[in-house]
Amino acid sequence: MKKILIAFLLVLFTLPTFAQVGYLGKRVVINADANFAPVLLSTSMLSDGFRVGYMLNPNIEFILGEHFSLGAGYLFTNGAESYSSYDDNDNYVTVANNYFAHGAGLSAKFYLKDEHAPFGTFLKLEGNYLVAKYMDNSLPFAGGRIEYGKDYLFFNCLRLSSGVSVGLMRPIAHNSDDIDSDIISRFFFDYLVSFRIGVGF
Repeated sequence: MKKILIAFLLVLFTLPTFAQVGYLGKRVVINADANFAPVLLSTSMLSDGFRVGYMLNPNIEFILGEHFSLGAGYLFTNGAESYSSYDDNDNYVTVANNYFAHGAGLSAKFYLKDEHAPFGTFLKLEGNYLVAKYMDNSLPFAGGRIEYGKDYLFFNCLRLSSGVSVGLMRPIAHNSDDIDSDIISRFFFDYLVSFRIGVGF
């Protein structure tokens, strides 16, 4: 995955030299994005109630034409999932485990007719690879989403962005234990329907 991402970035750095650039000659946008999603049905929800999942995504976007851009970024999130088991005294207890997940993402953004990249209404296709780490275990995921959103221009340099997306994120392999099930459910709902806000320069 690292080799693919490096090759992708090298291509993106060379393409803008020959492509028509975006609004006001803009070639590159540095973004800080955050996705939020309702997490409804993980097993720990039975005791914890409703929660909001989040995913942070610093990324770089290359403007390759009036209506098109490609991007690459780093994604990360953390949380705590719980499971129930018997302790050494045969008491039924709930145990919480912290986890951290991170990975990489690639995206293609298509600005709609009459818009001029990197501002306006768009459709975005995004593919992601994540690894969740908890205790001594690692759980890899792969998936993606499609987003409908809009980029807003302020002061000819600041970009604020928002969007709503639908998608799917599933494990590549897992152990089918309670903790795995909680994390799988968390990422499933993170990607099923999510809302994004972002700022770029």
